Amino acid sequence: MARISIAATGDSVLLTRLPGGYDGFEPVSRFISTADARITNLETVISDFEHFPSAFSGGTWINAEPDKLYELLSFGFNMVGWANNHTLDYSYGGLFSTKRELDKSGVAHAGAGMDLDEASRPAVLDLPNARLGMISICSTFNDAARAGEKSKAQPGRPGLNPLRFETEYHVSKEHMRALMEIAETTRLNGGNDALRRDGFLPEPPEGGFYFGSTLFREGLPERKATRVNRIDMERTRKTIADALNLTDYVVVLAHSHEIKAADYHEPDEFFIDFCRGCIDAGACAVIGSGTHQLKPLEIYKNRPIFYSLGNFIFQTDMIKLLPPDFCEKYGVDINSTAAEALKARSKNGTRGLYTDFKNFRSVIPYFEFEGDKLTRLNLMPIELGLGKEKDLVGLPCPADDKASREIYSWYKEISRPYGTEMTIHNGIIEVKL
Repeated sequence: MARISIAATGDSVLLTRLPGGYDGFEPVSRFISTADARITNLETVISDFEHFPSAFSGGTWINAEPDKLYELLSFGFNMVGWANNHTLDYSYGGLFSTKRELDKSGVAHAGAGMDLDEASRPAVLDLPNARLGMISICSTFNDAARAGEKSKAQPGRPGLNPLRFETEYHVSKEHMRALMEIAETTRLNGGNDALRRDGFLPEPPEGGFYFGSTLFREGLPERKATRVNRIDMERTRKTIADALNLTDYVVVLAHSHEIKAADYHEPDEFFIDFCRGCIDAGACAVIGSGTHQLKPLEIYKNRPIFYSLGNFIFQTDMIKLLPPDFCEKYGVDINSTAAEALKARSKNGTRGLYTDFKNFRSVIPYFEFEGDKLTRLNLMPIELGLGKEKDLVGLPCPADDKASREIYSWYKEISRPYGTEMTIHNGIIEVKL
């Protein structure tokens, strides 16, 4: 009977060498290394800054030199997913460089490649008692970052493994009438109507109305509705099924920043459907990341879905270089240092991701399967050094007793709507199976 243990983390943005005063490395790496498969999301380009920045980014252009990849892997990771909103921050050159360095390191990796076939292909890890496949996919990306299929006539396009989705808004008859009047008065849809007339844009679906590029439909209750792209869902289902012909288990790493409303801990409905669809197709677990905070844990058909594990290493304020595009956006001189530009964005540290302690708290799950049965699921609460000396901020340490209980209480609360039950014992969260 196949058996496997898996440890996983959320986003890893390691931009500096681990400092001498960092005492979290040993206990964190020890916990991770107890598992057979040890997985993280690499959320940075790996290069020596020799590639030009894309005209878009995942919010900030993130790059780490190759030695930082080895610092990250020293925690014990043997699998890396790298389909995320920063995969093409430094265009194709950055993608090729990241792939080259991951190949050189020997770590199993997935999520991006020379075309869609390679980007969606699972990484495979041979273990003593099982063989594991890992798929990495992302729903938050500029369309130029999406890998393309090859055909008999043309090569594919380099990029990441995409998870697309569609959004529409349901509104009352009165609100729909108001939208139509505004569009008519302002001529908002004039250009797009001309493009549709000439066949360059599709007609709206029956009963739908485009207000600019946003689709509205009359219906109650008024709400936002999202659904997963059928092509990407079916491709992922097939990839899982094909992988299970060669492996004992398949996990899916899914990177998504989309949320239901304004609370970061609420996954969007298309993402819930996608994650459950992966389990239905045979995946043993879905490991989410994206928003830098924890999202709920669901045990679906006796398989774990971590809708987001938040951050594992979070050093976005340690970025060395930023392109003029970033400086221009935040109203600073294009020759400003990265530190000056980041300071402008955060309004001298008064807003942004570094002002919310939830971005600096997470968990590291450890779970075991015997055959098809999930037999154990524990989680180590971690803190990422908010309030410590600058070179320790963003690095994971086991949470102290007070923080562990606060993380446990929060995680239990947001996971309760999914029927998940958990307790805490000696600083470790234990999930009831």
